[in-house]
Order: sequence, then C-alpha cells, then structure tokens
Amino acid sequence: MPDPITHLSIGYIVARHCYKDNKTLFLCSTIIPDIDGLTGLVYIFLVLPSGSSPDEMARVFQLFHPSLTASLFFLPVFAYIILLAFRLVNRKLVPQATAKAYRLILVAILIHLGLDMLMTGNRPFWPLAFEAGLPVIPYSIWGTIVPMIVALTLLAGDLLFLRSD
Repeated sequence: MPDPITHLSIGYIVARHCYKDNKTLFLCSTIIPDIDGLTGLVYIFLVLPSGSSPDEMARVFQLFHPSLTASLFFLPVFAYIILLAFRLVNRKLVPQATAKAYRLILVAILIHLGLDMLMTGNRPFWPLAFEAGLPVIPYSIWGTIVPMIVALTLLAGDLLFLRSD
C-alpha cells in the first residue's frame, strides 16, 4: 500500500484542481482510511512483548490494516462518520451542503483505495478474506520509496507548472 506521503501528494493535486474550497477536508479524507494502521501500531507497541520478531509484528499489523476502513462494504458508512466528525470538530471545514461534502469524502476515500489497489494483498471486501489488487507496486522498500518519489515529483511539477485557477 502506498505510504501516507503518496496519498497526501496525490490527494493534494486532486484537491488543488477539483476541490479548491475544501482542500483540508479532502486531504484529511484522503488519508483517513489508514487510521486502522495507526490502531495496529498502537496495539503492537502496547501488547506484543518487546523483542518480538519483525515477522510477528507484520503478522499482527495485517490483522488491523487493511481492514474495516479500507472496505468497500463499509465505505458509505465510513464517509458519513467522517462527515459527522468533521462537523463536530470544525463546521468551517465542511461545506454547508451535506450531499456535496459526503460526495467529496467518498471521492477522497476512493482515491486512497485506488492507490492501495496498485499493490496486491488488499482486502476491499473485508471481512471476507478475498484479496485483490494489481501487482504494479512491489512489496519491498522500493515499493514505498518509488511511489513516494513519483508522487512528490508530480506534486512539485503541479505546483511549479500548472495553475489551479
């Protein structure tokens, strides 16, 4: 799965051109499906004994990510929960029209899931064990570094050479 920098870079490019008035909401919605990964990391550090092998940590992490927040089944509910959470935190971030904000959040999450689908091992129909994805990005350190470099290059090119108005 692409790293947070890749998700945010691509999300910012889309927000800059398509959602100028709601960039913050779009960016936050682009990265929020990875919240389950944060939950997994907290669990690993609180529950696993110190000195656990990297393989054990990876196995436990995969119990959490990708899971509910990356599931197409949960997507409509998850988007609505995000909408309500943003309304509670800061009403200024959310457009007045609930349907418009909901669509914006759905698009942001779908972009995130689409980037994740460039790598195999995703579970878009979680809790079903069915895995899907394209073998475009390999599972390796290069599978993190190369997409990040490509995304940052696209972002730099967008910021330097393309106008957003």
